[in-house]
Amino acid sequence: MNDQQFVISPDAVETIVTDWTTAKIMCDPHISRVQGMGAVDLVFEPGQGHFRHNHTDAEQIIYVISGHGTHTSELPDGTSVVEKVSAGSLIFIPKGVYHSTMNAG
Repeated sequence: MNDQQFVISPDAVETIVTDWTTAKIMCDPHISRVQGMGAVDLVFEPGQGHFRHNHTDAEQIIYVISGHGTHTSELPDGTSVVEKVSAGSLIFIPKGVYHSTMNAG
């Protein structure tokens, strides 16, 4: 991305394929001029998701396009908060927060 570009096309970024997801990192400090946030296009098959992890260098937003499942965030005291997500849900993950998201269908 250059200083005159504001739109990132899915065709312009790498496609990452694993046994549990197909992913495209659409926006992070290494791809665009954004600071402190990231955006990833993830496709999870039913029963799949991303397991507990955190991002120490950026906040993250997950927008659910289809399906339903659960999102788990870990509070500073170690308590887990499990919330249902479905098409149209937007998940905000603060920098450093451990989280996971699973597709139930």
